[in-house]
Amino acid sequence: MLNKSSSAFVVALLFYSASASAQVLVEVPPGGDIQAAINDVCSQGGGTVTLAAGIHYPGKTINVQCSNLRLAGAGMNETILDFTGVHGSGLPCPPSGPSPDGIYPGAVAATPPHSQQEVTGPCTIPENGSLENVVFEGFTAKRDDQFGDPTRLNPVIGVVSLWSNHTLIQNVRSSGFLIAFRADRSDNVTFANDVATAFNTCLQFGEFGGPPLQVKPHTTGGSVHAIDCQNAPNGISISNAVGVDLHHNSLQGNQIAIQAVGGRGHTFHFNTIKNSGVAGFNLAQVSAASVHHNSLCQSPVGLRYAGFSSAASSWGWADPSNENVFHHNDLHGVATPILIVDPNFIGPDNLDFRNTEDDVCP
Repeated sequence: MLNKSSSAFVVALLFYSASASAQVLVEVPPGGDIQAAINDVCSQGGGTVTLAAGIHYPGKTINVQCSNLRLAGAGMNETILDFTGVHGSGLPCPPSGPSPDGIYPGAVAATPPHSQQEVTGPCTIPENGSLENVVFEGFTAKRDDQFGDPTRLNPVIGVVSLWSNHTLIQNVRSSGFLIAFRADRSDNVTFANDVATAFNTCLQFGEFGGPPLQVKPHTTGGSVHAIDCQNAPNGISISNAVGVDLHHNSLQGNQIAIQAVGGRGHTFHFNTIKNSGVAGFNLAQVSAASVHHNSLCQSPVGLRYAGFSSAASSWGWADPSNENVFHHNDLHGVATPILIVDPNFIGPDNLDFRNTEDDVCP
């Protein structure tokens, strides 16, 4: 039980906004119970949980299961959430109930309570709908022990928004997980000024998995900007989403820096991409995307139009990529500006113009 009177573990106070609505503010020092503080604030309708500078060892994954909650550290270099040694076995779909060890795929997660709890691909829509307006900011989530077989050790995702709309994840570092950040079945999520290192993917955005996991038509909206992603096989991956805006991100040493599979209306602009192994951009069954004013350096391919994707088709995106525009990009040491993998599976109205090419990276 949360002890509000003991400053050794948590400090709680009540403050009032200009609208006179009460909000709870709880501070947790290293050694305090972060989950208990979150649950306490949730029980009072939302508020802020601040994490003091220092190293916190949560012992289990952290779940925010209410709307209007802000989890804020003192800065990504000051507040460290260390999940080293936190191991769980994962959950089947559908699971038989909550995780028996209290450990879920997301180390820090915004996800509403439902029978599946926080699983990578929930089988059903949460009973009471999605969360709204959760904020994660100013901390590092890390683990140092996922070498060997990282796919079988939960948590496999550093920070995740699952069935949580208008989530803001800013000034957060995620390190040592299979996937650094993920927004799944969550509309209008914003990632800003985050740092990602991962064994597989820096950031996943959209919907993942097929039946019986597919229970939401697609993810709508969202922004990813000023993300630093280096050396993960996959940089930013978007699946089954509409209208995602990626800008001013720095991606280096990925096989594919930015890819979208199934969707439409994305904007990828002012990103800096270096040393991609396969391509800077990869589109599969995506329409009406605008890829402009990006800088690509030392990549075999600038924009790659992939062949048929059965996953995208199962989500309702069966048509080939079409009406995409690739323009005003600076291509430095890029051997093939545009590659069409299957000439028989490409729309007739993709455009490219005013891209510049040279052999020297700035």
